[in-house]
Amino acid sequence: MPPHKVVLIIDDDRDIREAIGDLLGVEGYQTAEARDGGSGLAYLRSHPPPGVILLDWNMAPVGGAAFFSEFSHDARLAEIPVVLLTADVRAEEKARVLGLSTLLTKPVDVELLLAIAGRYCG
Repeated sequence: MPPHKVVLIIDDDRDIREAIGDLLGVEGYQTAEARDGGSGLAYLRSHPPPGVILLDWNMAPVGGAAFFSEFSHDARLAEIPVVLLTADVRAEEKARVLGLSTLLTKPVDVELLLAIAGRYCG
């Protein structure tokens, strides 16, 4: 069985990153973590593309909107699937505006998280 592609978790909450990473790791997925959008972009520019990006919206200093703006203008990166990961009450609206078809709200639905990982990294 070939190794899974990496799931990149971009979230300013270390506990969230670690919890998702631990859960996916137990299921055999590889993960990478970034503490904000700037760190996420730096990771993407220095590593092979991940299978999917889980992107928090409300982060400082580089939030989801700034990350996505720069990300979507880089042809090498723009093909990577992005899943909005947020507790924001306007999450569906934000995902629609960004053209994202997949949304993962906090608290995270474990079955949905595993389905997303399987779809993009299985």
